[in-house]
Amino acid sequence: MRMPQGNGHHAAHSAHGLILRHELTQEATDNQQLEPMDKATQGVLEQPASNVVADADYSNGAQFEACERAGITADVQPNRGTRIYPATASVCGGCPLKPSCTQAERCHLMRHPREAAFEHMTQRLAEHPEMMGRRRVIVEHPFGKAISSSGCWETPAFSCAVEVAQAVQGL
Repeated sequence: MRMPQGNGHHAAHSAHGLILRHELTQEATDNQQLEPMDKATQGVLEQPASNVVADADYSNGAQFEACERAGITADVQPNRGTRIYPATASVCGGCPLKPSCTQAERCHLMRHPREAAFEHMTQRLAEHPEMMGRRRVIVEHPFGKAISSSGCWETPAFSCAVEVAQAVQGL
């Protein structure tokens, strides 16, 4: 018998430690939930934009770009896969970075299709390395309290492999 699966997402207020938004989904991964969860949290806060910090499970280039378009400042540990692009001699030969890259006539480039979004996120985290620590402080305590008070750990009908989600930063 297959157990029901769930994936929990929580947004917590950074100053008060209160869970502002909680949502259960049947999505197997979190990487499509960053922008929708933050927009739903904006509705609770009645504010147009916010700052969020989330764990690497929320890493998704398209979500990073959607957050930027919506005015959401997201700090998420980038976790990207890459694609291999074969470069022909004409393309590779004209590249100004070729001397530092390879001396071969042709090369294969490994780059994520939304690499610019990942690079921007990496730069933001390099400028603010404390953000991942703040995420743990802001989200883990209210999340643990909610789970322990619900008795979820002992309930076999619900998968407690929920993921810690977002932390809304400062108001």
